[in-house]
Amino acid sequence: MLQSATEIRDLIGSRIERFVIKARLGSGGMGEVFLADDTLLKRPVALKAIRPDRCQDPDFRQRLVHEAERASQPNDEHIVRIYQLLEHDGRIFLVMEYVEGKTLRAKLSKPLATEEFFSIAEQCLAGLAAAHQRGILHCDLKPENVMITPAGLVKLLDFGFARHAATQETRDRLDLNTTGIGGTLPYMAPEVLMGKPPDPRSDIFSLGVMFYEALTGSHPFCTGWAEPAAGLILQEAPRPIRRPVLAGLDVVLLRMLARDPAQRYQNCADALADLRAVHAGRTPPSEPSRARSGLRSRITTSLTAMLVFGLLLTSWPPSATRHGLTQSARLLVVLPFRPISEEAGDRALANGLTETLTAKLGQIADRYPVETAPASEVRAQKVKDPQQARTIMGATLVLEGSLQQSGRTVRVIYSLVDARSQHQAHSGVITADASNPFAMQDRVIEEVLVELNIELGKEDKKRMEAHPTAQAQAYDFYLRGRGYMQEYDRPENLDNAIAAFQGSLTKDPRFALAYAGLGQAYLKKYAIAHLPESVLQARDACARAVELDDGKPDGEICLGMLFDTTGRYEEAAQHLERAVKLDAGNDESYLELAVAYEGLNRPGDAERSLKRAIALRPLHWAGYRRLGWLYNKNGRDDEAVEQFQHLVDLAPDSFSGYSNLGAVYVLQGKYAAAIDALERSIAIRQTSNALSNLGVAYFYQHNYQDAARIYELAVRMTPSNYIAFGNLGEAYGQVPGRPVESRTNYKHALELAEQSLNVNAKDSEALSYAAIYAAHLDQKAKAERYRAAALKLSANNPEISKNSALVLAQLHQERRALADLDRAVRQGLPAAQIENDPAWQGFSAHPEYVAIIARARRK
Repeated sequence: MLQSATEIRDLIGSRIERFVIKARLGSGGMGEVFLADDTLLKRPVALKAIRPDRCQDPDFRQRLVHEAERASQPNDEHIVRIYQLLEHDGRIFLVMEYVEGKTLRAKLSKPLATEEFFSIAEQCLAGLAAAHQRGILHCDLKPENVMITPAGLVKLLDFGFARHAATQETRDRLDLNTTGIGGTLPYMAPEVLMGKPPDPRSDIFSLGVMFYEALTGSHPFCTGWAEPAAGLILQEAPRPIRRPVLAGLDVVLLRMLARDPAQRYQNCADALADLRAVHAGRTPPSEPSRARSGLRSRITTSLTAMLVFGLLLTSWPPSATRHGLTQSARLLVVLPFRPISEEAGDRALANGLTETLTAKLGQIADRYPVETAPASEVRAQKVKDPQQARTIMGATLVLEGSLQQSGRTVRVIYSLVDARSQHQAHSGVITADASNPFAMQDRVIEEVLVELNIELGKEDKKRMEAHPTAQAQAYDFYLRGRGYMQEYDRPENLDNAIAAFQGSLTKDPRFALAYAGLGQAYLKKYAIAHLPESVLQARDACARAVELDDGKPDGEICLGMLFDTTGRYEEAAQHLERAVKLDAGNDESYLELAVAYEGLNRPGDAERSLKRAIALRPLHWAGYRRLGWLYNKNGRDDEAVEQFQHLVDLAPDSFSGYSNLGAVYVLQGKYAAAIDALERSIAIRQTSNALSNLGVAYFYQHNYQDAARIYELAVRMTPSNYIAFGNLGEAYGQVPGRPVESRTNYKHALELAEQSLNVNAKDSEALSYAAIYAAHLDQKAKAERYRAAALKLSANNPEISKNSALVLAQLHQERRALADLDRAVRQGLPAAQIENDPAWQGFSAHPEYVAIIARARRK
């Protein structure tokens, strides 16, 4: 920590050996800097008092002595001299040349004039070249470390903490790979941010950032003085220089800022020669064609930042205006962290960290003005950057991160982005011991809450700081298991997740959350492979989670999901009701409980459960979507539209919002409005659901050729969607000369629906559609069996009643078909779904059908 005001006052006037401290000059991350008199040599000096906590670290002291010795060697007029390093009363002091003048930062309130720029830039390169020739790196070049005397002489400061150019020997001695990132984030070279050892080209990059600022008044990787995210430095090209400059100057600066060190100047002498050539009006002779093209290439998926572990935080500049984060209700989206390496284990660790952080931050949604979108929804919507988080999910804040593990050290770079302005509000770089995974989670939560101006109450703080296991290795395995679960579409990842959870339980056999994770992994395996033993394994793991920690809801939620998936809704409801009692602030429990209530044909209870989930997270749109479809299933279409409109209001550019809204308009027969909403959804992102619903709109307008064409697109996007194939079969059934294609698609739709029923035999929707497909394939007994089973489960659902009527009509049982159609209308089925469906054309003259249509129109 920095010294207190009292400690600083005590030092002023004191004597440190032959040096008398006169005044405080400033401070930095390593300590305070004072003006002192050298009583022996009768000259002023700058005295840097190293922070007391650093002085207690023997390794740091050894490195400091070594580095100070190296840094005292350069004898160049552009480098501030290090005179000596001394110890006094357990403190370490660095005695340096005192320079009068202003820092470059003080001059950057506006862009520098051209001649002043060249004078400063050429002197900086000359001084740095002298240091590099002696094997000394600076590693923290920034405007605060450049002093300009009244006579215009440039002096580079803080070589006292420079590093000797890294041979393997000095790398090992100084432990460059594990002592953390050196430098200040906005001036760090990309390779340093990625954990690689610095070399002279890293210093050249830092100078390039400074020169760009001096010339333009802004940072090369962001607009204005907003703090740049590390991801922009890692992934983006510098912004073009808009100010008129001498020909060739932009080429020099862009080459200094090349992302790839091989494309940069390899030494300061070459950069200085080109800069002087530009100043003299000559074209730089050493411009490599590859550098320019490389600099202008852009990566479409931005990292923009990253996350947290324990020691080093940097922000820039201290006086820069921050983007304020107000206390009004906000929706925070945590984007999936990105591992720097491509190793599967690192990717799993990053994904697991994302999920656990999201879950922890979500615990305070009911008591503080911030909600955190569930990690599952972020994955489902494929949100990859802050702009998508805003448009798709309605986020007001976005947390991004990347993670790198190197030996015993983990490095996380993070940023918090205001999603409305797309400006970064805060960023930092932190390193920590890889054997302590708790640190990354705790520190990022702490930093986010500070930036959100949220101070937790005593109990909430205690809950946030609680860890589910005391064994760090068990938690590391658990994080990786959660990470593998996020990409379960890859078959090997489910096995990896199971192995990781089992590894966690080997380290801590009483780790309840690991059992819950193991149960969910087996459940996913059952859903994909339909292996009966997976259900038993899932049940045992979930039950063990409850047994070990019956005071937390995770095991109960695990069992509830298991029984929801397998159609045992009564048991699912019992476990989920217990989960709600254990944690009334967990919206996931209410959302899952609504599934059980729907399965039990208790729509009123499902509605209340969904409304409770919405009350807990009013800024999160998943509850509105689920409630909208509940209303739709029960014939309450106007209320469904209202819920989907909420969704669109929360995220005005959400493809999901417009897709759901368009689907309800189709069911209401408002085809123009439906097509408009669905085309808006598809313009944002093409999805199978939106395409299918657009096809239905065309189908009900009797445009069967276009409907079939759009359905073809839908089935290509989701080849496991039975409804999409059923729709395609229905469309081809209305197109002359396509009966074979119609039958083929009905057959495939039935196979897919039956696969779904193998997982959940009580899925009334799958049963009712399977009945329709079987009827079109002349499988009368199967059609009747599925139809009756669907009605038994959901007798009050107008969609199920309508599908039953369609099955009976296809089987030529007119009286029973009209009875079920009448029941569907009384339950709320709109007239448009009957009048525009060609399946009912043969009934148009039937008196009972006419009466049913009349009743439907009056609703």
